[in-house]
Order: sequence, then C-alpha cells, then structure tokens
Amino acid sequence: QCLVGSEMCIRDSSFFVEAVHEMRTPLSLILGYLGQLVQNRELDGLVSTQVLSAYRNTLALQDMMYQLQDIRHGDDVANHMRIARYDLVDITKQICDLFVDWVAMNNVDFQVNTQTAKLWIWLDRRKMEYALRTLLSNAFKNTFVYGKVTLDISVVRKDGKAYCSLSVQDEG
Repeated sequence: QCLVGSEMCIRDSSFFVEAVHEMRTPLSLILGYLGQLVQNRELDGLVSTQVLSAYRNTLALQDMMYQLQDIRHGDDVANHMRIARYDLVDITKQICDLFVDWVAMNNVDFQVNTQTAKLWIWLDRRKMEYALRTLLSNAFKNTFVYGKVTLDISVVRKDGKAYCSLSVQDEG
C-alpha cells in the first residue's frame, strides 16, 4: 500500500522486483556448486552433512525468493492453492533437516514425535513447508542453548472424522 505517493511506490516496487530478480543468478551458481559437492563421494561424513545442509537451506532460500517474485508480480496463479496428496511425515523430516546445524551449534534437544511412519494428507506443499519453517525457526530462535523443542504429528479423531494435528513446543 502506498502512503507517500505513487512515484515513491513505483520506485520501491521496481527496486524490490529488481533485487529479487538479481538474486536468481548468485543463488543458481551457489546451488550448482553445492549440488556438485553433494554428489562428491570423497567428502568425509561431517563435511558431507554440512554441505547437504547448506544445499537444502539454499534451496529453501531460492523457493522463498520465487514466492516473493510471484507475489510482487501479482501472479494470480501463484496465489492459488496447489493441493495434492503428500506424506506429512516426510515433508516434516525434510524441513527439520534444514535446522540440523542450528540444533547442533546450540545444543538444543530437538525431538520429532509421530504416531505413524507415514501420514498421507491433502495439502499445499509450499504453504505447509513455509508454515513449518516459520514455526521451527521461531521455536529455535526463542529457545536458549541446551533448551528443548518438540514437534508432534498425530491423528486426532473428532465426530467420526480424522484430522491431522501438528504442534511445536519450545522453552522460549
């Protein structure tokens, strides 16, 4: 929303769109280098884990950049829900992997509890990944060193229907 005047908003919007556009090349280059390192079988275990974590976090950053680009371009298609059937446990594990280094560096006791190895539900994957990243990021930022963060995934039955419950508890 413009508060100062239309000329200021056009300039700010143009700057924002241009800045997001300029991020694409460096991110692509970083992803290319990290992708090559991820496939390198000669790396030792710790370095390989750290490279994989950097690769996954860069992918998440690239996805967020594309979402910003879609929003700023007013892409109506990008704002629609894209519902498909996904395994929520698998998606959750992938998002949790983004925080492996943070957990290790801060000695946080991080637990993921599930009732089942797989939980197939209908959802918009991008929106769910964004929500999980946000919930976990806030939990870790607000939890002190040696603190505890717990993520629970369960099935709750109410009035003869099954619902998925996902909750994050932290000590922050």
